[in-house]
Amino acid sequence: PDDPVDGGSVVDLALWLEGSVALDPSVRLVVGLHDTSPARRRWAVADEQPFGNQLSLAILPGVQRWPVRLQLPQGMPPGKYEAHVSFYRPADGAALRAEGERIVNPNDPKEVTVVVVEVGPTPPSDQQPHIETPLQARFGPLQFLGYGIPNNPWEPGASIPVELVWQQVGSDDETIHAFLTSDALLVDDGGIMQSYPPSQWRAREVVRDIHYLTIAPDAAPGKYPLYLHVSHGAMTVPWKQGLFRSGDILPMGTLTVKDRPRSFEPPEISTPLDVAFNDSIQLIGAILPAPNYKAGQEIPLALNWYTNTRPQGRYKIFTHLIGPDGTLRAQRDLEPGEGQLPTNGWARGEYITTRYGLALPGDLPPGRYELRVGLYDPPTNTRVPPFGPNTNAAERYVSLGSVEISGP
Repeated sequence: PDDPVDGGSVVDLALWLEGSVALDPSVRLVVGLHDTSPARRRWAVADEQPFGNQLSLAILPGVQRWPVRLQLPQGMPPGKYEAHVSFYRPADGAALRAEGERIVNPNDPKEVTVVVVEVGPTPPSDQQPHIETPLQARFGPLQFLGYGIPNNPWEPGASIPVELVWQQVGSDDETIHAFLTSDALLVDDGGIMQSYPPSQWRAREVVRDIHYLTIAPDAAPGKYPLYLHVSHGAMTVPWKQGLFRSGDILPMGTLTVKDRPRSFEPPEISTPLDVAFNDSIQLIGAILPAPNYKAGQEIPLALNWYTNTRPQGRYKIFTHLIGPDGTLRAQRDLEPGEGQLPTNGWARGEYITTRYGLALPGDLPPGRYELRVGLYDPPTNTRVPPFGPNTNAAERYVSLGSVEISGP
Protein backbone atom coordinates (compact mmCIF):
# COMPACT_ATOMS: atom_id res chain seq x y z
CA PRO A 1 0.00 0.00 0.00
CA ASP A 2 1.15 3.54 -0.81
CA ASP A 3 -0.43 5.12 2.27
CA PRO A 4 -0.25 4.15 5.96
CA VAL A 5 -2.79 1.54 7.03
CA ASP A 6 -4.63 1.68 10.36
CA GLY A 7 -3.97 -0.77 13.14
CA GLY A 8 -6.80 -3.32 13.25
CA SER A 9 -7.30 -3.17 9.47
CA VAL A 10 -5.90 -5.36 6.69
CA VAL A 11 -2.84 -5.13 4.45
CA ASP A 12 -3.24 -6.42 0.90
CA LEU A 13 -0.05 -7.43 -0.88
CA ALA A 14 0.52 -8.97 -4.30
CA LEU A 15 3.43 -11.34 -4.98
CA TRP A 16 4.67 -12.59 -8.32
CA LEU A 17 5.92 -16.17 -8.13
CA GLU A 18 7.52 -18.60 -10.53
CA GLY A 19 8.08 -22.29 -9.82
CA SER A 20 9.74 -25.15 -11.65
CA VAL A 21 8.85 -28.78 -12.31
CA ALA A 22 11.23 -29.78 -9.52
CA LEU A 23 9.16 -27.88 -6.93
CA ASP A 24 7.29 -29.94 -4.34
CA PRO A 25 3.63 -29.01 -5.07
CA SER A 26 2.79 -29.08 -1.35
CA VAL A 27 5.23 -26.24 -0.53
CA ARG A 28 3.58 -23.48 1.50
CA LEU A 29 4.17 -19.74 1.46
CA VAL A 30 4.54 -17.70 4.65
CA VAL A 31 4.25 -13.90 4.66
CA GLY A 32 4.86 -12.25 8.03
CA LEU A 33 4.81 -8.59 9.07
CA HIS A 34 7.67 -7.92 11.51
CA ASP A 35 8.71 -4.92 13.54
CA THR A 36 12.27 -3.62 13.34
CA SER A 37 13.20 -4.29 16.96
CA PRO A 38 16.16 -6.65 17.60
CA ALA A 39 13.65 -9.41 18.31
CA ARG A 40 11.84 -8.82 14.97
CA ARG A 41 8.49 -9.69 16.52
CA ARG A 42 5.88 -10.94 14.04
CA TRP A 43 2.59 -9.02 14.24
CA ALA A 44 0.63 -10.61 11.39
CA VAL A 45 1.07 -13.74 9.29
CA ALA A 46 -0.42 -15.56 6.30
CA ASP A 47 0.42 -19.25 5.77
CA GLU A 48 -0.91 -20.49 2.44
CA GLN A 49 -0.40 -23.03 -0.33
CA PRO A 50 -0.34 -20.94 -3.53
CA PHE A 51 -2.93 -22.19 -6.03
CA GLY A 52 -3.52 -25.40 -4.04
CA ASN A 53 -2.68 -28.97 -5.05
CA GLN A 54 -4.47 -28.84 -8.41
CA LEU A 55 -2.81 -25.67 -9.75
CA SER A 56 0.56 -25.64 -8.00
CA LEU A 57 3.51 -23.52 -9.05
CA ALA A 58 5.20 -26.74 -10.17
CA ILE A 59 2.87 -27.04 -13.16
CA LEU A 60 1.78 -23.45 -13.86
CA PRO A 61 3.91 -21.89 -16.62
CA GLY A 62 5.70 -18.57 -16.22
CA VAL A 63 5.21 -15.88 -13.58
CA GLN A 64 1.98 -15.99 -11.56
CA ARG A 65 0.38 -13.29 -9.41
CA TRP A 66 -0.71 -14.32 -5.90
CA PRO A 67 -2.58 -11.93 -3.55
CA VAL A 68 -1.96 -12.08 0.20
CA ARG A 69 -4.05 -10.44 2.95
CA LEU A 70 -2.66 -9.78 6.43
CA GLN A 71 -4.98 -8.97 9.35
CA LEU A 72 -3.40 -6.40 11.68
CA PRO A 73 -4.20 -6.60 15.41
CA GLN A 74 -5.95 -3.75 17.21
CA GLY A 75 -3.49 -1.60 19.12
CA MET A 76 -0.54 -2.39 16.85
CA PRO A 77 1.98 0.42 17.53
CA PRO A 78 2.39 2.89 14.66
CA GLY A 79 5.60 2.61 12.68
CA LYS A 80 7.31 0.86 9.80
CA TYR A 81 7.10 -2.92 9.49
CA GLU A 82 8.90 -5.33 7.16
CA ALA A 83 7.02 -7.99 5.19
CA HIS A 84 9.12 -11.19 5.14
CA VAL A 85 8.51 -14.04 2.70
CA SER A 86 9.58 -17.67 3.14
CA PHE A 87 8.59 -21.14 1.90
CA TYR A 88 8.56 -24.48 3.70
CA ARG A 89 7.69 -28.14 3.14
CA PRO A 90 4.76 -29.17 5.39
CA ALA A 91 5.91 -32.81 5.42
CA ASP A 92 8.97 -32.08 7.56
CA GLY A 93 8.72 -28.34 8.26
CA ALA A 94 12.01 -27.65 6.47
CA ALA A 95 12.36 -24.14 5.06
CA LEU A 96 13.59 -23.61 1.51
CA ARG A 97 16.96 -21.90 1.39
CA ALA A 98 16.77 -18.28 0.22
CA GLU A 99 19.34 -17.01 -2.24
CA GLY A 100 19.66 -13.57 -3.80
CA GLU A 101 18.87 -10.09 -2.53
CA ARG A 102 17.24 -8.81 0.70
CA ILE A 103 18.07 -11.86 2.82
CA VAL A 104 16.85 -11.16 6.36
CA ASN A 105 19.55 -13.21 8.12
CA PRO A 106 22.51 -14.32 5.96
CA ASN A 107 23.52 -16.79 8.70
CA ASP A 108 20.11 -18.50 8.42
CA PRO A 109 18.93 -17.71 4.87
CA LYS A 110 15.26 -18.62 4.77
CA GLU A 111 13.46 -15.25 4.63
CA VAL A 112 13.58 -12.23 2.33
CA THR A 113 12.20 -8.74 2.91
CA VAL A 114 9.83 -7.83 0.07
CA VAL A 115 8.33 -4.52 1.20
CA VAL A 116 8.09 -2.06 4.10
CA VAL A 117 4.56 -1.24 5.30
CA GLU A 118 3.77 1.87 7.35
CA VAL A 119 1.11 1.32 10.02
CA GLY A 120 -0.81 4.17 11.64
CA PRO A 121 -2.68 4.30 14.98
CA THR A 122 -5.68 2.09 15.66
CA PRO A 123 -8.91 4.15 15.35
CA PRO A 124 -11.21 4.15 18.39
CA SER A 125 -13.62 1.23 18.31
CA ASP A 126 -16.28 -0.35 20.50
CA GLN A 127 -14.86 -3.77 19.61
CA GLN A 128 -12.99 -5.36 22.52
CA PRO A 129 -9.38 -6.15 21.54
CA HIS A 130 -8.10 -9.67 21.98
CA ILE A 131 -6.12 -9.90 25.24
CA GLU A 132 -4.47 -13.04 26.56
CA THR A 133 -5.09 -12.15 30.23
CA PRO A 134 -7.66 -9.35 30.78
CA LEU A 135 -7.01 -7.21 33.86
CA GLN A 136 -8.70 -3.86 34.39
CA ALA A 137 -6.82 -1.15 36.32
CA ARG A 138 -6.65 2.64 36.01
CA PHE A 139 -3.28 4.43 36.03
CA GLY A 140 -4.02 8.15 35.85
CA PRO A 141 -5.04 8.91 32.23
CA LEU A 142 -4.47 5.31 31.10
CA GLN A 143 -6.70 2.28 31.44
CA PHE A 144 -4.74 -0.98 31.69
CA LEU A 145 -6.73 -3.67 29.86
CA GLY A 146 -4.53 -6.72 30.39
CA TYR A 147 -1.34 -8.48 29.39
CA GLY A 148 0.25 -11.46 27.69
CA ILE A 149 3.25 -13.37 29.09
CA PRO A 150 4.82 -16.33 27.29
CA ASN A 151 4.17 -19.31 29.55
CA ASN A 152 7.29 -21.38 28.81
CA PRO A 153 10.05 -21.57 31.44
CA TRP A 154 12.92 -19.24 30.57
CA GLU A 155 16.65 -19.74 30.93
CA PRO A 156 18.96 -17.11 32.46
CA GLY A 157 19.91 -14.47 29.91
CA ALA A 158 16.81 -15.05 27.75
CA SER A 159 14.87 -12.16 26.20
CA ILE A 160 11.07 -12.32 26.71
CA PRO A 161 8.40 -10.27 24.89
CA VAL A 162 5.66 -9.26 27.35
CA GLU A 163 2.60 -7.50 25.94
CA LEU A 164 0.74 -4.78 27.85
CA VAL A 165 -2.55 -3.46 26.44
CA TRP A 166 -3.55 0.14 27.21
CA GLN A 167 -6.35 2.53 26.35
CA GLN A 168 -6.19 6.32 26.50
CA VAL A 169 -9.10 7.46 28.68
CA GLY A 170 -8.01 10.84 30.09
CA SER A 171 -5.65 13.77 29.65
CA ASP A 172 -2.16 12.60 28.80
CA ASP A 173 1.40 13.60 29.54
CA GLU A 174 4.48 12.55 27.61
CA THR A 175 6.41 11.93 30.83
CA ILE A 176 4.30 8.87 31.65
CA HIS A 177 6.30 5.64 31.45
CA ALA A 178 5.53 2.03 32.28
CA PHE A 179 8.07 -0.60 33.24
CA LEU A 180 8.09 -4.12 34.63
CA THR A 181 10.00 -5.24 37.69
CA SER A 182 10.90 -8.65 39.12
CA ASP A 183 13.74 -10.18 41.09
CA ALA A 184 14.42 -12.33 38.01
CA LEU A 185 14.98 -9.43 35.63
CA LEU A 186 18.17 -7.78 34.49
CA VAL A 187 16.53 -5.07 32.36
CA ASP A 188 13.26 -3.92 30.78
CA ASP A 189 13.70 -2.03 27.49
CA GLY A 190 10.87 0.40 28.33
CA GLY A 191 8.41 -0.72 25.69
CA ILE A 192 6.58 1.30 23.06
CA MET A 193 6.20 4.38 25.29
CA GLN A 194 9.85 5.19 24.59
CA SER A 195 9.09 5.90 20.92
CA TYR A 196 5.30 6.43 21.01
CA PRO A 197 4.49 8.33 24.25
CA PRO A 198 0.92 8.63 25.55
CA SER A 199 0.92 12.33 24.62
CA GLN A 200 0.62 11.18 20.99
CA TRP A 201 -2.22 8.73 21.61
CA ARG A 202 -5.69 9.67 20.46
CA ALA A 203 -8.72 9.62 22.76
CA ARG A 204 -9.88 6.03 23.38
CA GLU A 205 -6.99 4.66 21.33
CA VAL A 206 -5.88 1.11 22.18
CA VAL A 207 -2.11 0.49 22.17
CA ARG A 208 -0.25 -2.81 22.46
CA ASP A 209 2.92 -2.06 24.41
CA ILE A 210 5.62 -4.72 23.91
CA HIS A 211 8.37 -4.86 26.54
CA TYR A 212 11.43 -7.01 25.94
CA LEU A 213 12.60 -8.29 29.32
CA THR A 214 16.01 -9.87 29.89
CA ILE A 215 16.23 -12.56 32.55
CA ALA A 216 19.25 -11.97 34.78
CA PRO A 217 22.11 -14.28 33.73
CA ASP A 218 22.55 -15.40 37.34
CA ALA A 219 18.83 -15.82 38.15
CA ALA A 220 18.21 -18.99 40.17
CA PRO A 221 15.51 -21.42 39.01
CA GLY A 222 12.04 -20.73 40.40
CA LYS A 223 8.87 -18.67 40.00
CA TYR A 224 9.18 -14.89 40.29
CA PRO A 225 6.28 -12.42 40.69
CA LEU A 226 6.13 -9.77 37.96
CA TYR A 227 4.96 -6.23 38.76
CA LEU A 228 3.82 -3.28 36.66
CA HIS A 229 5.02 0.17 37.71
CA VAL A 230 3.86 3.43 36.05
CA SER A 231 5.63 6.72 36.68
CA HIS A 232 4.97 10.39 35.92
CA GLY A 233 8.40 11.97 35.86
CA ALA A 234 9.94 10.98 39.19
CA MET A 235 6.56 10.25 40.81
CA THR A 236 4.74 6.91 40.91
CA VAL A 237 1.29 6.81 39.32
CA PRO A 238 -0.86 4.58 41.58
CA TRP A 239 -3.37 2.13 40.17
CA LYS A 240 -7.03 1.82 41.09
CA GLN A 241 -9.60 -0.94 40.62
CA GLY A 242 -13.10 0.22 41.44
CA LEU A 243 -13.65 2.12 44.68
CA PHE A 244 -11.69 0.04 47.15
CA ARG A 245 -8.57 -1.48 45.55
CA SER A 246 -5.43 0.53 44.82
CA GLY A 247 -1.65 0.43 45.13
CA ASP A 248 1.66 1.66 43.80
CA ILE A 249 2.71 -1.41 41.82
CA LEU A 250 0.33 -3.87 40.20
CA PRO A 251 0.98 -7.65 40.52
CA MET A 252 0.90 -9.11 37.02
CA GLY A 253 1.55 -12.84 36.84
CA THR A 254 4.82 -14.71 37.26
CA LEU A 255 7.98 -15.54 35.36
CA THR A 256 9.26 -19.11 35.56
CA VAL A 257 13.03 -19.51 35.33
CA LYS A 258 14.83 -22.78 34.77
CA ASP A 259 18.57 -23.18 34.72
CA ARG A 260 20.10 -23.87 31.35
CA PRO A 261 22.16 -27.03 30.79
CA ARG A 262 25.70 -26.61 32.12
CA SER A 263 28.83 -28.69 31.84
CA PHE A 264 31.51 -28.87 34.54
CA GLU A 265 33.44 -31.65 32.81
CA PRO A 266 36.27 -30.78 30.36
CA PRO A 267 35.19 -31.27 26.72
CA GLU A 268 37.16 -33.08 24.09
CA ILE A 269 39.51 -30.47 22.65
CA SER A 270 40.83 -30.65 19.11
CA THR A 271 43.51 -27.97 19.43
CA PRO A 272 44.50 -26.97 23.01
CA LEU A 273 44.94 -23.26 23.72
CA ASP A 274 46.02 -21.43 26.85
CA VAL A 275 44.74 -17.85 26.71
CA ALA A 276 43.39 -15.89 29.69
CA PHE A 277 41.01 -12.92 29.44
CA ASN A 278 41.15 -10.93 32.70
CA ASP A 279 40.98 -13.20 35.73
CA SER A 280 37.75 -15.04 34.93
CA ILE A 281 37.65 -16.36 31.34
CA GLN A 282 40.05 -18.76 29.63
CA LEU A 283 40.12 -19.86 25.99
CA ILE A 284 41.31 -23.44 26.43
CA GLY A 285 40.81 -24.91 22.98
CA ALA A 286 39.35 -24.70 19.49
CA ILE A 287 38.34 -26.73 16.49
CA LEU A 288 40.37 -24.94 13.84
CA PRO A 289 39.13 -24.62 10.26
CA ALA A 290 40.41 -26.63 7.32
CA PRO A 291 43.43 -25.12 5.55
CA ASN A 292 41.65 -24.29 2.27
CA TYR A 293 38.38 -22.55 1.34
CA LYS A 294 36.78 -20.92 -1.67
CA ALA A 295 35.43 -17.39 -1.78
CA GLY A 296 31.73 -17.41 -0.85
CA GLN A 297 32.02 -20.38 1.50
CA GLU A 298 31.62 -20.33 5.29
CA ILE A 299 34.43 -21.10 7.71
CA PRO A 300 33.12 -23.18 10.67
CA LEU A 301 34.63 -22.46 14.08
CA ALA A 302 34.27 -23.87 17.58
CA LEU A 303 35.86 -22.25 20.65
CA ASN A 304 36.19 -23.92 24.07
CA TRP A 305 36.00 -21.65 27.13
CA TYR A 306 36.41 -22.11 30.88
CA THR A 307 35.55 -19.80 33.78
CA ASN A 308 37.59 -19.49 36.97
CA THR A 309 34.98 -17.21 38.54
CA ARG A 310 31.66 -15.78 37.35
CA PRO A 311 32.54 -13.06 34.79
CA GLN A 312 31.28 -9.57 35.62
CA GLY A 313 31.13 -8.33 32.02
CA ARG A 314 28.74 -9.31 29.23
CA TYR A 315 31.21 -9.65 26.37
CA LYS A 316 30.90 -10.35 22.66
CA ILE A 317 33.23 -12.51 20.56
CA PHE A 318 34.78 -10.90 17.50
CA THR A 319 36.20 -12.93 14.62
CA HIS A 320 38.26 -11.15 11.97
CA LEU A 321 39.67 -12.37 8.67
CA ILE A 322 42.77 -10.34 7.83
CA GLY A 323 44.03 -10.16 4.25
CA PRO A 324 47.65 -10.46 3.06
CA ASP A 325 47.87 -6.64 3.06
CA GLY A 326 46.69 -6.42 6.70
CA THR A 327 43.17 -5.17 5.94
CA LEU A 328 39.98 -6.57 7.47
CA ARG A 329 38.19 -8.61 4.77
CA ALA A 330 35.46 -10.40 6.76
CA GLN A 331 34.18 -10.34 10.33
CA ARG A 332 31.51 -11.61 12.66
CA ASP A 333 30.58 -10.32 16.11
CA LEU A 334 28.25 -12.34 18.32
CA GLU A 335 27.36 -13.21 21.87
CA PRO A 336 28.05 -16.82 22.88
CA GLY A 337 25.10 -18.97 21.92
CA GLU A 338 23.67 -16.06 19.87
CA GLY A 339 22.83 -14.29 23.13
CA GLN A 340 21.55 -17.37 24.98
CA LEU A 341 24.89 -17.95 26.78
CA PRO A 342 25.93 -14.46 27.92
CA THR A 343 29.32 -14.41 29.62
CA ASN A 344 27.99 -12.81 32.83
CA GLY A 345 25.76 -15.89 33.20
CA TRP A 346 28.66 -18.37 33.14
CA ALA A 347 29.13 -20.17 36.46
CA ARG A 348 32.43 -20.74 38.24
CA GLY A 349 34.11 -23.88 36.91
CA GLU A 350 31.81 -24.11 33.85
CA TYR A 351 32.95 -25.17 30.38
CA ILE A 352 31.34 -23.43 27.39
CA THR A 353 31.66 -24.32 23.70
CA THR A 354 30.61 -21.73 21.11
CA ARG A 355 30.02 -22.87 17.52
CA TYR A 356 29.43 -20.52 14.61
CA GLY A 357 30.51 -19.74 11.06
CA LEU A 358 32.33 -16.88 9.34
CA ALA A 359 30.91 -16.13 5.86
CA LEU A 360 33.49 -15.34 3.18
CA PRO A 361 32.65 -12.65 0.60
CA GLY A 362 32.06 -14.02 -2.87
CA ASP A 363 34.58 -11.58 -4.39
CA LEU A 364 37.38 -12.34 -1.92
CA PRO A 365 40.72 -12.35 -3.85
CA PRO A 366 42.82 -15.52 -3.63
CA GLY A 367 45.54 -15.53 -0.99
CA ARG A 368 46.49 -16.46 2.57
CA TYR A 369 44.36 -14.91 5.30
CA GLU A 370 44.79 -14.78 9.08
CA LEU A 371 41.98 -15.58 11.55
CA ARG A 372 41.81 -13.53 14.73
CA VAL A 373 39.40 -13.79 17.67
CA GLY A 374 38.89 -11.97 20.94
CA LEU A 375 36.39 -10.51 23.39
CA TYR A 376 35.11 -6.96 23.74
CA ASP A 377 32.67 -4.94 25.87
CA PRO A 378 29.81 -3.77 23.55
CA PRO A 379 28.88 -0.51 25.36
CA THR A 380 32.45 0.80 25.14
CA ASN A 381 33.85 -1.30 22.24
CA THR A 382 36.86 -1.93 24.50
CA ARG A 383 38.63 -5.21 23.85
CA VAL A 384 39.44 -7.49 26.79
CA PRO A 385 43.24 -7.98 27.08
CA PRO A 386 44.33 -11.57 26.26
CA PHE A 387 47.38 -13.21 27.82
CA GLY A 388 49.12 -16.30 26.46
CA PRO A 389 50.60 -17.82 23.30
CA ASN A 390 49.68 -16.31 19.90
CA THR A 391 48.17 -13.18 21.46
CA ASN A 392 48.77 -9.58 20.46
CA ALA A 393 48.82 -7.42 23.58
CA ALA A 394 48.69 -4.12 21.70
CA GLU A 395 45.67 -4.95 19.50
CA ARG A 396 44.19 -7.45 21.97
CA TYR A 397 43.46 -10.51 19.85
CA VAL A 398 44.34 -14.20 19.58
CA SER A 399 45.61 -15.55 16.28
CA LEU A 400 44.08 -18.88 15.28
CA GLY A 401 46.41 -19.31 12.30
CA SER A 402 45.77 -18.84 8.60
CA VAL A 403 43.68 -20.27 5.77
CA GLU A 404 44.26 -20.30 2.03
CA ILE A 405 41.42 -18.81 -0.04
CA SER A 406 40.96 -19.63 -3.72
CA GLY A 407 38.49 -18.23 -6.25
CA PRO A 408 34.80 -19.21 -6.16
